[in-house]
Amino acid sequence: PPFGLTFWRWALAAVILLPFGWSRLRGDWAVVRAHLPLVAGMALLSAAMFQSMTYIGLHSTEAINALLVSATMPVFIVIIAFFVLRERVTARQAAGIGVSFCGVAFIIARGDPGRLLDLHFNVGDAWILAALVVWGLYSVLLKFKPAGLSAVGLTFFIAVMGAGFI
Repeated sequence: PPFGLTFWRWALAAVILLPFGWSRLRGDWAVVRAHLPLVAGMALLSAAMFQSMTYIGLHSTEAINALLVSATMPVFIVIIAFFVLRERVTARQAAGIGVSFCGVAFIIARGDPGRLLDLHFNVGDAWILAALVVWGLYSVLLKFKPAGLSAVGLTFFIAVMGAGFI
């Protein structure tokens, strides 16, 4: 089941990360504790919600649809960054998003654009789309990563908290 898969994925990730971050975790915990709402929010959005919503969506959609919908992820990040951070999209970002989306569409269509018209979307696609919005918010929150918190520590605490939210 999606929630079981999400829980075990993040629980296992925490166990694997533990030896790599052990020496830093005590200091990282002090930083996490000082920024607990932010780190817990990041864990809820990424490890718990995004992952679960993606697995729920994959139960009722085709992988090709999930891939096509997932290609819009950069668009959501840019839109959310605009509203949350007031960041404007640069021409370079817009071009990168366009090239990425066109590349995925070309692969999915196997070089025949007419195949894209034959795609059918369903409730699973809506779950994937909603998960991308959640991921976009998480991605924007990464801009607020507390200073002094190691990348391994952040990932470890997100994994532990995310598994706990499930």
